[in-house]
Amino acid sequence: MVTYGLPFPPTHGGAIRQWQLARILASFTQLHVIALPVNSDPPLNSTEVQKYAAELGKLVSGLYVGRHPGESTWYSLRRYAQALVRLDSPAALQVLTRTHVQWVMDLASWINPDLVVLEFSYLAPLIGRLRRLLPRARIVVDCHNVESGVYQELLRFRRTPGWVARNLVALIGTRRLEKRWLREADRVWSVSSDDAARLVKLAALPRQPTVVPNMVPPSVYERRQTRFKNGASTMSGQAPSAARVTGRESHDAGGKAICFVGRMDYPPNEDAAVRLIEVYREVRRFVPDAVLHLVGRDPTRIIVARSRGVQGVHVVGEVESTIPWLEQAQVVAVPLRFGGGTRIKVLEAMALQRAVVATPKAVEGLDVVPGEDVIIAPVHHFADWLVRLLRDEALRCRLATNAAARVTRYMEERVRTDVEQAVEEVLRG
Repeated sequence: MVTYGLPFPPTHGGAIRQWQLARILASFTQLHVIALPVNSDPPLNSTEVQKYAAELGKLVSGLYVGRHPGESTWYSLRRYAQALVRLDSPAALQVLTRTHVQWVMDLASWINPDLVVLEFSYLAPLIGRLRRLLPRARIVVDCHNVESGVYQELLRFRRTPGWVARNLVALIGTRRLEKRWLREADRVWSVSSDDAARLVKLAALPRQPTVVPNMVPPSVYERRQTRFKNGASTMSGQAPSAARVTGRESHDAGGKAICFVGRMDYPPNEDAAVRLIEVYREVRRFVPDAVLHLVGRDPTRIIVARSRGVQGVHVVGEVESTIPWLEQAQVVAVPLRFGGGTRIKVLEAMALQRAVVATPKAVEGLDVVPGEDVIIAPVHHFADWLVRLLRDEALRCRLATNAAARVTRYMEERVRTDVEQAVEEVLRG
C-alpha cells in the first residue's frame, strides 16, 4: 500500500481513509505500507505522528516513511511552473520526485507483492514502472475523489488571478493524469457510486470501479459504542472547554448549539463557514439563545473577520477531539457547496446521533433518506430548518435516531467485507 501523505494521525478525510484501509488490509494480508509525506503533514518527529506510527507498525509487516517535503514558497511556485510546462499535476509532482519514485521501486522490488494499492489518483503514474518491475502484481488505484472535479469547483470559489491560475494548472494536469493512468490499473476503487460513474465517464475505464465507502472514524466508533453501552443520553448538555482563537472564551454556558466541523483553511470548508455565519444571523432573530461553534484547525482571516462582532459565533479553532463538540450540539450544520468524495464529517455526526442539516453536495454519495435521516436543503433554506430543529426536540430526536441506525452501513466492520471482496476480486482477475 503506497499512501499519498501520512496515513496518520487520522484526523482528516484522506488520512482517516488510508488509516482505516491499512488496518483492514493488515487484518487479513501481510501488509507493507509505504508513506509519501506531503507538505500539509505534521513533522515526522511530532509526538502525535510517532504515536500513530508505532500503533500502525504493530499491525503491519512493514512501515516505511519517505522524506517530508518541507516545501518553501519558491519551490512551490517552481513546482506549479513545472506542472504548467509538462501539463502535469502539481499534487503528483510534490511526492513523485525522482528520489521518492526510485525509493518506492526499490522497496517494491524487495517486498515483491501480489497486490499494490495506490492511494489517491495522484500516485497512478507509478503504474508504468510498477508494471515493468512487478509483471505479476495486480495494481489498484483507490480514488478518494474525482480530483479534477474538485479543482473545477474550486475555480468557482474565488476569482483572483493567482487563485484561478493555480487551480487551472492543477485542473489541466490532474485531468490529464486521470485520463492517462486510471485505465491502466487492474481495478479502480471509489468512495461512492456517484464518483464511480464520474470516473468511468472521465477516464473511459474498461470496467466499473469497485465502491469501497468511507467509514466512520475509529475514535467516533469507539465513543458511539461506549455511549450506547452505557445508555447515556445524547441529546443535551453543555459545550466543552475550547481553544482560544478570537481572544475570548469560545463557548457559552447553555444555549442551543449549532456546530460545523472541518479544517477551516480548506476552501470548501471556509466557504461553508462564512455562509453559515450569515445564516446564523437570521437564526438568532428567532432563537436568541442560539450559539454557533466553528470547530477545526487553521481558521482563515476571513472567517475570523466575519465572525467578529457577531454575538454567539465562536471560532473555536483546533481542538484535541471534535467529538465533545459534536455530542453537545443540538444540530450539526454542513452547508458545503463544493468538494469531492463523501463527507466524513456527516458520518461522524450521524454516528454520534446528531440531527444534521446538510446541502445536497454535503451528502452526495451517502445512502441517506432525505427528511428521515438528515435534512437536505439548499443554503438559503438553512435558517428555516435550523430554527425549526432548535425549537422542535421531537423532530431532532427522530432525525438523530434514524441517522444513528442508517450510519451502521459505514462502520468499519461492515466496510471490512467490502474490502475483502474487492481484494479477492482483483486477485482473481
